[in-house]
Amino acid sequence: MELPTISGLLRLPLFLNCFALNLWTALAEVAPPNSLPCFPGAYYRKAVSSFDLWTGIEGVITLPVPAFDPARTNADGYLDNPSVYLGGQAANQEIDAGLSWSGIRDATGAITKERKAFRIFWRNEKWHTGPAQPELTFFPGDTVRLRCETRERGTLKLFVQLVARGDRAPEGFRDKTNGLFQTEFRAANFGPEQTQQFKRVNAIDQVGREGKSVEATGSKILRATWREVFLLRGTNGIPMTPEKFTDMRCPNGQHIEVEKINECGERVSIFGGRKE
Repeated sequence: MELPTISGLLRLPLFLNCFALNLWTALAEVAPPNSLPCFPGAYYRKAVSSFDLWTGIEGVITLPVPAFDPARTNADGYLDNPSVYLGGQAANQEIDAGLSWSGIRDATGAITKERKAFRIFWRNEKWHTGPAQPELTFFPGDTVRLRCETRERGTLKLFVQLVARGDRAPEGFRDKTNGLFQTEFRAANFGPEQTQQFKRVNAIDQVGREGKSVEATGSKILRATWREVFLLRGTNGIPMTPEKFTDMRCPNGQHIEVEKINECGERVSIFGGRKE
C-alpha cells in the first residue's frame, strides 16, 4: 500500500517539491511567534508552526548518526537517547509521534535490551511503540517519510514509510525495503476544523530528566537531514519555510547546528554540554 501524498506532488524528486508547491501557496496564515520558552530535560531543535487551521505535517528525513558518551550509562544502557519526530499541540494537549532509538528484534525473536536503531513511537495519554519488524526498523543514513495529521475530530494519524536504505543497515535488515506503517490514535483536542500547532523535532532525550534541567554529556547526533517538510491544510501541502515556524534551540543555541539545504529542508546536528 502506498503512503498518501500531498496533492500528488510528492512523486517529484526530493528537493523539488518545496519550490513546486511554493508557486501556488498564497493563503492567509497566522504568523508564528519569534520565540517560545524551552521545556527542560532534553537537548533539542524544534521547528514549530503558529496556531492556525493546520491539519498536519509531513517531512522526509535522512536519519542522523548518533555518538554516545560512554560515561553516561546505567544497567539499561546509555542515558542519552536520540529521536526525530513530528507532533503538535491543540488546546494544551501535546502529541509526539515519530522515531526513537530503541531495542531491535534479534535472531531469536526477542527485543534487545541494548538500543540499536530507530523505531516507531507515539505518545498521547501514554507511550506506544510500533512493531519491531525488520522493514520498520530504521538505521542512521536511512531516508524515511513521516506524516502526522488529523482527518476527523479527536484523532491523529501517523504514517511512516521507508524511502531508501542507507549503508549502515546490518545484514538481515538491508534487504527489507518495503516498510510502511500507519496507525490512528486518540488525540481528543485535535480535529480538521481546529486551531492547532504542528512541529518537527530533533532531540537528545535524557533518561529520567523530563521536566528537569539537562545534564552535561558528550553525546551528539549528527547530520539529521530534513529533505523537505510541509504543513498541511486538508489535501494541500505548504512548504515549511523558515518564516512559517518558530526556531527553538534548547536549552540554548550553542548545542545546535543548522544548515539550510533548500527552501524547506535543512541539516541538523545536536551536541551535548560536555565538550570532547
